[in-house]
Amino acid sequence: MFFPRLSRGEGFRVITGAAVGALMLATASAGKVVEYNWNLRPRRTPTSDPGLSPDCFLGRTMLLVEDSNPGPEIRAEVGDTVRIRLINHHPSEATSLHFHGLRQLNNVYNDGSSTATQCPVGPMQTQVYEFKAMDAGTHYWHGHLSMNRNDGFQGPLVITNLSDSNEVALEEKYVEDHVVFLQDWYHKTGQERRTGLDTNPFIWIGNGQTYLMNGKGRFGGCFNQSNGNPIIDESDMCDDACTAENYMAPIDVVANSTYRLRIINAGELVGVNFAIAGHKLTVVEAEGSLVEPFEVDNLDIMPAQRYSVLITANQDPGSYHITTSVMYRNLGPHLIG
Repeated sequence: MFFPRLSRGEGFRVITGAAVGALMLATASAGKVVEYNWNLRPRRTPTSDPGLSPDCFLGRTMLLVEDSNPGPEIRAEVGDTVRIRLINHHPSEATSLHFHGLRQLNNVYNDGSSTATQCPVGPMQTQVYEFKAMDAGTHYWHGHLSMNRNDGFQGPLVITNLSDSNEVALEEKYVEDHVVFLQDWYHKTGQERRTGLDTNPFIWIGNGQTYLMNGKGRFGGCFNQSNGNPIIDESDMCDDACTAENYMAPIDVVANSTYRLRIINAGELVGVNFAIAGHKLTVVEAEGSLVEPFEVDNLDIMPAQRYSVLITANQDPGSYHITTSVMYRNLGPHLIG
């Protein structure tokens, strides 16, 4: 099993049984309509409902589609029509929806750039986004007004092209794909940070408090592993069950099988060096384009970049840390992943 980790590592677990994974797939016919109905709501992580917290810290307000961070995965094939009904339940904030990596040719009004190609979706309003899936590859979607995308309003977008012989040949090399969704996570909301940036004198947003992989991480102010046991430093703002088991997102794989990891850095500021202990990475896709495969020990990935790598679980069954070492920035005392 692979375990996610910020700067110090966390996980890839090789198991001997069946692989665990869930993919949301539409019907197999070509040119189908893929529809999603999304409810966008502000949510807070009170002590009575710590399950919404991605990193043990409670009290932060988030903006979530279907109470999920990352949000639901969009998956379609080239030629499909993707239709998303976004219902904004926020009582006071507008938003929009952008599909990062898609060109949206002749369809800019569905590109989601608020005040540029569309009016925002107002509070308690609904908008239907529709586009033809044309750009195969690993992409992501996110909110596109102010800084609300980093309140949890983002998620993966994968478009496959089964008529492309190169992609068909690539798919024959692995048994399953997994999305690895990376986020730098601030305990101040996007609106709070935006207010600071707009203030005179200027207030810089600084570093995030936690780094997340697939919506999970550990805030150092709540969790300290120096003696092997959790130490609650800010008990009034921390989930009492702040353990690695509750706040990690492992990827289960089968020994001697090959997998495709679709790595998406959806972060705001933090670039990372991505690696998996004891395993080589074979890069096969960059920014939605297939590339001539090449092998690396680790991979630098900056915000908004996407890569696909092949990984073979060729080590003894066990747990292997995924490391996401922060680059070019001072981590601060709590940014441990």
